[in-house]
Amino acid sequence: MFSWRVETLMSDPAKLNVLLTGLLVDVETSPGSGSFETDERLRATKVVSESDDRISAATIVARLDDGFDAIDARDRYSPDCRVVVWTDDASDGVPSILFDGYPVRCVSERDGRIRRAADEARLEAVGVYSRWAADIRSQVYGRRMRSAAIVDGLATDPDEYIGLSVLAESLPCVFNDGGLPNRSPDPLVVRDVDGTEHEVFVFTYEGDPAAKSWTLLDALRYLLWFYRLPEGPVSYAHLLDLTSVATGFEAGGRKRFTVPSRLILQLLTDADDLNCEATNLVEAVALIAERAGVHATCEPDFVDGVVRSTLRMWAPADGENKSLRLAWGGRYADGSARYAADLVTEHDIFDANEIGSMEIDWDHSAVVNAPKVVGAVKRWEMTVPLVPGWEPEVNLDNVDPPDRDTAKLLALTPDQVEFAGPDVEMSPWYRKYHRNGSEFEDHRNVSRLWVLNEDGAFDGATFDRNAPFDSYEPFDFSTVADGQVTAMGQWTRRPRRFWPTITVAADGSDFGVFVEVSFDGGLSWSKPVGQVSVLKDRAGIWFGVVNPTSMIEPDGNPAERNMWYALIDQVFRVRVTAVFEADERLVSTFASNTAHTPTVFQNAELVYKPGLYRFARRMGTVEALADIDSGEQVFEIDDLHLADAVASSIAANRQEGQINVEVKIPWIDARFEIGNRVNWVGSRGVMLNGRLAHSKARDSDWSVVGKTYVQTESSVETRLHLSRRIVSG
Repeated sequence: MFSWRVETLMSDPAKLNVLLTGLLVDVETSPGSGSFETDERLRATKVVSESDDRISAATIVARLDDGFDAIDARDRYSPDCRVVVWTDDASDGVPSILFDGYPVRCVSERDGRIRRAADEARLEAVGVYSRWAADIRSQVYGRRMRSAAIVDGLATDPDEYIGLSVLAESLPCVFNDGGLPNRSPDPLVVRDVDGTEHEVFVFTYEGDPAAKSWTLLDALRYLLWFYRLPEGPVSYAHLLDLTSVATGFEAGGRKRFTVPSRLILQLLTDADDLNCEATNLVEAVALIAERAGVHATCEPDFVDGVVRSTLRMWAPADGENKSLRLAWGGRYADGSARYAADLVTEHDIFDANEIGSMEIDWDHSAVVNAPKVVGAVKRWEMTVPLVPGWEPEVNLDNVDPPDRDTAKLLALTPDQVEFAGPDVEMSPWYRKYHRNGSEFEDHRNVSRLWVLNEDGAFDGATFDRNAPFDSYEPFDFSTVADGQVTAMGQWTRRPRRFWPTITVAADGSDFGVFVEVSFDGGLSWSKPVGQVSVLKDRAGIWFGVVNPTSMIEPDGNPAERNMWYALIDQVFRVRVTAVFEADERLVSTFASNTAHTPTVFQNAELVYKPGLYRFARRMGTVEALADIDSGEQVFEIDDLHLADAVASSIAANRQEGQINVEVKIPWIDARFEIGNRVNWVGSRGVMLNGRLAHSKARDSDWSVVGKTYVQTESSVETRLHLSRRIVSG
């Protein structure tokens, strides 16, 4: 055991000497054995514990002599054998494990200068968490899904197939791709190597009506299970157990928790457009942590005589709150001592001095006083009328009233087509407008294609016909939406496609893109008969009926009224209720407060999170579904308040500049753990945001996000790295 004696820096009267415990190094006896022996040749000089996607590291020096040179060190300290740095100063007798990793580099250091002669080997080790970044099994690509055979097998033998999935390599690992749900409705039930069962969701196919939205929590469980190293040095089981309480909950389900942890609450966020393709497991977990505003830490520990490392995720607000006390030495102007060490006991001295020194750096080069949070494109649900997307046809469009009955006689109803048999091709109407007709491809859009003409591509000179379709102009969205949505001519004229409605039926089913037709000029509406295709390149639909006269009203008779006849009579109408993308995004800005910022410049930080902050509304629009749904199944989304909170948080924490805090403790300290909260320095009355403790300012989200242990020939030191977590999506 290494030990030194140092004097406290308080004052001469106390002169208290403290026995300090150094850093000990054990080496694994063989790769993967889990058995360690202390190596007296090794001395750790620096250990850095990190969070998120940063890997902990250690610098270890190997003592060389005539019987053990650098080549021997290279051969002895294999990159496959773990090294453990520990200290034995724990009061309970259990050693504190400070580092667990692999010596990936061995550097020979030689110095032959007079009075500086040295010959030693330096081992550069990285934490065991690095295996999750490097191992081939931890590389993320593709999506785990249920194959057709698995789906069929679940119906006949669910116990056999409940835990099976396949990797669809052709599809990227993007959760809620495009903001649309793509999570399987039912989980896999998988069994770990120790027999423990877990529920883990997989992906489903795009457009699956039963698909659910991924939360960050379920995405985390998916990644941990499928890309973990079951026999590896990092345990994931605790995190799977911890998150099982909210498995399968959608983001709105967070309200069901009565006493939730902040970690679970923050992980119960939609994982929209979370792209983990071509990452490794460390990077993927860090992406989730960043999105949720939490941290991930790989922590070594000594359990049941075995060194183990565990992946832990933590929210700053959940951390145990610990104080930092540092008495202020020196004297006041009148000569009296600020801290009279000679008047207190040794216990009081240490109680007033948990740390040796502290550095707070207010960096004004990083001032952000005008943050801007940019979310998704605003989407509005509205009902719009469509117009014919074909050029006027003889005997269909522009037919004068006296000639309409004659024009109708040219069309063939389904019964007439069947009666004509092979001779039906003799009919010019059949050849052009029936899907089995020989000339159909040249006339395929007639009666079937209906468009909004939002970009004005369908010009009046070509497409105008009898009323009500006698004035083709670019569609003006202000005719179906009020001023809070758009004004006349405010939106650009460009193709906009239909997106599924945000309104759902009373039974929870989706309306999708909701198409309705009318045979009486808009007095009554019904769903169309037959297939309806929604165009992908513009706002339009195409009726896939085989015979246009087969589209009729519910319980109607095609011989009396059908789509073709209604078009001739100029009373056929089509309307669509769908979601449209506006020209605006959800944007939140924050006006700088000149009283709290050291600069008059408007320094910005752009937080661009279109997949996290969304906006989809139907208020202020013409809405046909308002009278159809139950009134309680409208999934409107307006995350402006969340974006505002982020902008306000950034401004509150950054408009005075970046604050960097490093605390130095003159011994090896295991009391402060990564994730502990520290909100002020006792005995100094200083808050970590630079304000006095008696002010109303509060700042409780400072957390220990990293630790560094340093050991020299004459001293040891623990450094705490403190940071505020600004949740930026």
